[in-house]
Amino acid sequence: MRVLFCSLPYFGHVLPLVPLANACVDAGHDVTFATGGPLLGRLPVRSVQAYPARTLDDAEAEVKRRHPELADIAPLEKWRFGLELFADVEYETLLAGVEPIVAEARPDIVVYEAYSVAAGAAALAHGVPAVSVGVSPWSSFFELLHRTVMERHDIEWPDAVLADLYLDTFTPSTWSYDASKLRRHEPMRPIAWSPGPSEVPAWLLAERERPRVYVTLGTVVFGYAAAFEASLSALDQHDVDVLVTVGPEGDPAALQHRSDRVRVERFVDQARVIPLVDAVVHHGGSGTALAAMAAGLPQVIMPQGADQFQNAELLATTGAARTFLPGMEHDVLAEHIVEALTDNEMKASAVKLAEEIAAMPSPADVAKEFLAVNH
Repeated sequence: MRVLFCSLPYFGHVLPLVPLANACVDAGHDVTFATGGPLLGRLPVRSVQAYPARTLDDAEAEVKRRHPELADIAPLEKWRFGLELFADVEYETLLAGVEPIVAEARPDIVVYEAYSVAAGAAALAHGVPAVSVGVSPWSSFFELLHRTVMERHDIEWPDAVLADLYLDTFTPSTWSYDASKLRRHEPMRPIAWSPGPSEVPAWLLAERERPRVYVTLGTVVFGYAAAFEASLSALDQHDVDVLVTVGPEGDPAALQHRSDRVRVERFVDQARVIPLVDAVVHHGGSGTALAAMAAGLPQVIMPQGADQFQNAELLATTGAARTFLPGMEHDVLAEHIVEALTDNEMKASAVKLAEEIAAMPSPADVAKEFLAVNH
């Protein structure tokens, strides 16, 4: 069976799909991945270009040009900017690249991450079954995004997402938004994948001398220097070893830190690093959140934009995470970090999430079911 994967070209959108793509190859399917950006040609499956050579900054600048009223919007209202980013600018850009690929390749199934709505629209236009993978929890934003695209482009489709099957990488116990309008809503265990090669810092492999904390704002950190400084100031108050990553395009030398217990890297393989630490302080990106969940680690979340506020709110309800919102006093962040390292109930909640993830169907299990989706 010919399976076409498609994603916007950003690490947090592409990487969650790779384990499923690999599983499809292992199941004997013919797999092609349509994307762009720095991961094009670096994936373990055949990849083709479906997105032009431009950056997320370029896309966001275009949103501001088309929608100047969204140029300076409050953090809690940034979902409005995100809606126009994915339903307008990125939809238009990706559709222009992926629609010809679908038309020419005639795949049996299109698999896409849920922000890449154009892939679902292209599949529907050509009568191809589609599978949408939720790299964030199913939410009102996803439904709004897909319905906005349907309304703006006169797409008739009865479900809340442009797909025959929606795969949710978050644990069923966290499914809180009404999913009754999804044709099929099934879980899939999140598996971390890194383009590598990336060495694990040697000090993490050495004997543990004190608690360890991993601090990251993801692969695209948007210059969130204030958030980094807030977390490091809070950690300075405690005897802990700290690993900080500033993103593939970040500059470790630009981050001011005060202790030799703080080590700064651009990029690490989270799948290998997270099991070596005791808590994770991060931005609320789904990839980091899921990796910490799978490892059974407490989390402190500092949301900055995109889906991060939603993820922070959801994870806080599980008891495994604490949230530090913009405008809060830094003392609150310090208290949250202490809880993440010492609170037994918080640790138990984190372990419970890890057990639930381990029980979810694997990408290999899901790949075996693709024939059922196709027929």
